[in-house]
Amino acid sequence: MIDHHSREIALPLPQLGDILVTRVGATCYYAVAVVPRDPHLTRARYVEATNSARDLARNRGVAAWVSEDLVHFLPLPEVIA
Repeated sequence: MIDHHSREIALPLPQLGDILVTRVGATCYYAVAVVPRDPHLTRARYVEATNSARDLARNRGVAAWVSEDLVHFLPLPEVIA
């Protein structure tokens, strides 16, 4: 029997200064924020929010992340046009 609790797996997490896209409550809006600050942009569509996050991250030289529940985080890949 494998004890899954005995293994520690280091998952990547947003760092201070990174850009985070999250859903605003039960609404269809998305917030774009610099970790750990409050959101300073709100976008009505996911695509708009992720594009804004990518632009901010690129300009600041940091990573962009997305989270639907503020527990699980996924890095937001750079889009190559």
